[in-house]
Amino acid sequence: MLRLIGIGLLVLSGGLIAGFVAWLELPTHWPATARVTAPNPRVGQYYLALGDSLAFGFQPNLDWSHSYAMQWWPELQRHGSEDLADYACMDETTETFIHGGCPYSKFRHDYYDGPQLEGALEFLDQHSGDTGPVSLQIGWNDVARNIAPSTCEVDRAGWRRDLARMDRDLTRTILPELVGALSADGRRTGDLVMLSYYDPYASRCPRLHGYVVQLDEHLTRDASRFGVPMVDVASAFRGRSLCDYTWACSQFARTEPNTRGYRLIARALERRMGY
Repeated sequence: MLRLIGIGLLVLSGGLIAGFVAWLELPTHWPATARVTAPNPRVGQYYLALGDSLAFGFQPNLDWSHSYAMQWWPELQRHGSEDLADYACMDETTETFIHGGCPYSKFRHDYYDGPQLEGALEFLDQHSGDTGPVSLQIGWNDVARNIAPSTCEVDRAGWRRDLARMDRDLTRTILPELVGALSADGRRTGDLVMLSYYDPYASRCPRLHGYVVQLDEHLTRDASRFGVPMVDVASAFRGRSLCDYTWACSQFARTEPNTRGYRLIARALERRMGY
């Protein structure tokens, strides 16, 4: 399996990043570290990462190789994992996750045909019983379009509408499909875990905090309906300066985590899952 990493002209919400297109083929097998622990029965041969820009590991300096998935995977290797497949797509919503149309599908780490959900289900079918965990972070882009960071205003009607649609997409399609693909004979063959979001506007727009909390509450409630554990990413960032763990105070003025921030999320995943 080869990972394709593209560097090119990107136009994301909130910023413009330009560069020359260069495609590199890199092996998905990363060197295992020396320390080895006993295998964990819940860790399969494959770790599958799904979701949006954060699951992808986007950084505006074009360092896309330090996502939380990539920083968690060495720990999973110590428990028996042999391959990491990252299907995340930048700016993915629950709608494009199901139906396709992710705006940056050319920049995925691992290639697959069609929508991300379809690709994930095919992967799980091909590696039935050998995949676990599967991490999923999705939902922020569904509602973030209703936020105007420059004025700290929210389109409340649009927020409520998009939040309800996100819930439907998760509970009627995404979660039941993934849980079903990770089950056999009525039991789970691999763990599915979801991740919430930290408040990217905590310093700039503190009055938006309640909306981020509401989003996380909805995601947690949706996950709990299917017995899916939730990683509390907000708590991992609480009390920490966004300047130290995101690109908020850099020349890019972006809200995504930096490498240290992605490491925080990886550690939160490790603590929540216990492996």
